Amino acid sequence: MVHLVRQAEPKSLTRYRAKWTARWSKCLSQGRTIGGWATPAARRALQAPLLALSHGKCAFCEGILNLTSFIEIEHYHAKTVRHELVFDWDNLFPSCGICNRTKGDLDHQGRLLKPDRDDPESFLWLNPDNGELEPSPLLDAEQSQRVLATIAAYGLQRGALCAQRIEMMKFVNRWIARAAGVSASSPECQEEWNYLIRPSTPWKFVIRHTLTLKGLERLAEIDRSAFLGLAAVPSAVPRA
Repeated sequence: MVHLVRQAEPKSLTRYRAKWTARWSKCLSQGRTIGGWATPAARRALQAPLLALSHGKCAFCEGILNLTSFIEIEHYHAKTVRHELVFDWDNLFPSCGICNRTKGDLDHQGRLLKPDRDDPESFLWLNPDNGELEPSPLLDAEQSQRVLATIAAYGLQRGALCAQRIEMMKFVNRWIARAAGVSASSPECQEEWNYLIRPSTPWKFVIRHTLTLKGLERLAEIDRSAFLGLAAVPSAVPRA
């Protein structure tokens, strides 16, 4: 999970929000809560801008969407708990099915990390031995509880996720070793840099966390700026 910058809401959402929200409220009043919160047209109107928000990845586990898991629309405040926010742009995130369904209708009352409001990188720590996410050691008790609640709500300690984080950590460490030596100018090193810096690459938290731990904060910031659209993606391998 990394920080996301939310763009202006889609025009179709501004235009139809009241109508779509009223439809969902009616569904709730009639007890129809499964699969009925949005029409296919409403879902299509939301999917593209939500994918753009996260560069095509789940906003929570950072897995690539529409590859191994089709995009689902996650409501930070559950649509059955805060039904008036069902089409609130700030309440919607792109999600994989596992993260979305694991959290379900949890009434967390705003305790979970919200990636367009919070900077998850300042809250999280990666355990290099098992790939699990942990609260940063710099957090106080209340902040640590928020992290643990978020990890549990979205099931972010899934075995497959932990294994993928470890593989990415190893990949970054191998790249660092090459970039620090005579291989820095090799086509392979350049190709790997292009992959690491690409905004759509998964596990950005792992990439930046690993770079930072190796004392390469500048490279982590380059990646962060490129991801947030604050700077162009650099084409050449920077000096590690």
